[in-house]
Amino acid sequence: AAFDLMGTSEAVVNARLVWRWVAGRADPAAPFTRRDVLRAKPGKFPTVDDLQPVLDLLERHSLIRQVDPTTRPGPGRPPCQGYEPNPAALVANAAGV
Repeated sequence: AAFDLMGTSEAVVNARLVWRWVAGRADPAAPFTRRDVLRAKPGKFPTVDDLQPVLDLLERHSLIRQVDPTTRPGPGRPPCQGYEPNPAALVANAAGV
């Protein structure tokens, strides 16, 4: 455990924080957006630039995957990037693996 703590980078610590948030939601399997994470952890990730490396790390480890944002007709901002949690990772998380 001590070696794990000594070699842990800030990105890994933040990725674990975001993963705990994903797994702890009322419906952990539901898709979420970057905006959802920013709203859930406003002090930890003030901007998308602070959050994106964490989401990239979770994606590289196959815990989440990007989903195409839905398009909407009319003017306005484009939809925020969405993500889906890996169901197998959620099962392993619930089992304590």
